[in-house]
Amino acid sequence: MGAVPHEISVRQNVQEKEKGGQRVIEKLFLDGEGALLHTRTVLLVWSQPPPAGECEEMRIVCGLILVSLLGCGVEPQLPEPAPKTSAVPPVHPLSPVVASTAVPAGKVFAWSDTPAFHVEDLPFSDTGLSAVLVKKFTLAKTKGLKPYVMVYLDDCKPCVALRKQMDAPLLKEAFRGVYLIRLNDKVWGEALESAGMKSGSFPRIHELADNGRATKRVITGAAWGEDVPANMAPPLQAFLRQ
Repeated sequence: MGAVPHEISVRQNVQEKEKGGQRVIEKLFLDGEGALLHTRTVLLVWSQPPPAGECEEMRIVCGLILVSLLGCGVEPQLPEPAPKTSAVPPVHPLSPVVASTAVPAGKVFAWSDTPAFHVEDLPFSDTGLSAVLVKKFTLAKTKGLKPYVMVYLDDCKPCVALRKQMDAPLLKEAFRGVYLIRLNDKVWGEALESAGMKSGSFPRIHELADNGRATKRVITGAAWGEDVPANMAPPLQAFLRQ
């Protein structure tokens, strides 16, 4: 068996750096001939340097502790660094897809300069108002007439006056080139709203689109004063020929 190296001398080299408060203690192990076998080096780090009055005392205590540990063959263990974790962006839940309930806008038929004029009262039908109005729109288009829907009440004075005077020359000229569909509000009721004709004053005339629904264009009896052809015809003609 070979000779077992033994510790001949121990030399401590204590070095303290100014920055970071680091303290290094190094112990050298030599064999019988003075050859270096190995070294043990311990690094002490504290976040703040000790107060000036306690600096020397702390150095002595730390030195004794380290010499004792090194002499026993135990190396102080520095705390292992915390494992690095990669930041994971938060996962936001997807918003539920909601089907749109908006009704696509329909197309209108332009007014044309024609001597023809048509008016009719539409009786109630279980088929659905929009479905019926789609057919009426197609019929009006084939005749070259622009379709409109008039909503009225039997006990409405302006409604009665307009219906009775439709044959007056001024009103016949105002409605020239128009296919007028008249709907009784009490007969059709809630079906009017489903076709885009919201409740309002009477009488009211809605522009009709090819989807069987009213557009946003509407004129009411508030557009004229006294219910006579001379007052009713000008605003009606301006509205109907757009």
